Amino acid sequence: MKPTASLYAVLTAPEAAKQHQLSRRYLVRLVSNGTIKGRRAAGTWLIEAASLKRFLAKPRPRGRPKHR
Repeated sequence: MKPTASLYAVLTAPEAAKQHQLSRRYLVRLVSNGTIKGRRAAGTWLIEAASLKRFLAKPRPRGRPKHR
């Protein structure tokens, strides 16, 4: 049986932002474009903790991308 979303640990966007030194806006953008799992419920962005942890474990470039 596949677990439902309610069984996953979730953080609010402000909690996740504070915990991982990221902006709330950046986290919302990651959820919106499907990079990490999350949803908006009653006006609050909820982020799946395991999905965020997997994303943060991957190496990624720092800073803004250079435009040609």
